[in-house]
Amino acid sequence: AQGPGTSSAPTAPAPGVDEEGRSLFEAGRTAYNNGRFPEALSYFERAYELTHRPRLLFNIATALERLRRDEEAITHYQ
Repeated sequence: AQGPGTSSAPTAPAPGVDEEGRSLFEAGRTAYNNGRFPEALSYFERAYELTHRPRLLFNIATALERLRRDEEAITHYQ
């Protein structure tokens, strides 16, 4: 049995988290499209830390691949 304050249900994100995550993703996409891969990686990682959306792992992996950090990219693709 679960005690008070414990739950297996996911908690709702804090207000504005999705919006902030989307803004970080868009900034990362713009940086990536302009060849600024280190900057893109930073934005994608921050968006993932905030939202934990699995699709961002692909963006992180592609930025890592462009930076020739292949082993890390493979881990994120998996």
